[in-house]
Amino acid sequence: MTEAFDDFRELPGTHLRWVRKGHDRRLLTNAGELLATSRLRFTGVISSKRVVAGNKTYEERFSTAVPVREVIEVDRLFTDGFYEKVLRGNQRWKLRPKSDGLIEPLPDDVTLSCSDWSEVGDQSTLLRLIGTHVDQQAYTHMRLSDGSWLRFPVEGLNPMRAVMSADTPSDDTLVRYRFEPRSTNAAGMLVNVRHPLFDGFRTRNTIQIVVSPEVPLNHEMCLVVTLGAHLLIEFFRSSG
Repeated sequence: MTEAFDDFRELPGTHLRWVRKGHDRRLLTNAGELLATSRLRFTGVISSKRVVAGNKTYEERFSTAVPVREVIEVDRLFTDGFYEKVLRGNQRWKLRPKSDGLIEPLPDDVTLSCSDWSEVGDQSTLLRLIGTHVDQQAYTHMRLSDGSWLRFPVEGLNPMRAVMSADTPSDDTLVRYRFEPRSTNAAGMLVNVRHPLFDGFRTRNTIQIVVSPEVPLNHEMCLVVTLGAHLLIEFFRSSG
């Protein structure tokens, strides 16, 4: 994990920054080119989650549900117990482990909440997120428009040293994320950085991003990268 953090700037690929600008976040290249603007927050009971990438505007559709059988299908792709994690993290179900430690399967007609993203004016689902990143637990998985899936594991529980990746079922890493170190002293220690126990660390610090050189940075990928950056912030949020 330490090597992944220390070698971050040397990773091959497209290096980006996700920076705060007022209530919004901006996805920028290192040269300052604007790729996407996002507002991933709620205003009252109205969802105002929206991402603008080039001439495309994407928004989250509210109150979406997915059959549990689809979660089981995703679990067959990954080996990290996704099905169990999603069920444990879903507040609608108070699940009790069986005697063997496994969770009792739910009926196929049961639905779980998820987040669907679409282009404004188009009701078809472009991206789907199931699960959550919260309390230092990485449960979110994302289905892309081509039907493929990504998961977002996080290495390290210290925000100042953690690295998150967007991985395929075959463990290919498409994107990596970390909080940007503000500065270091002669001993290589971080200085002038907000303490991770304060909410301001997560919400105000810039996130550094590296997109694999094999991945085309089109509008949809800018959406994927943006939503992934938000997951790193949510990973260190407490639900309590």
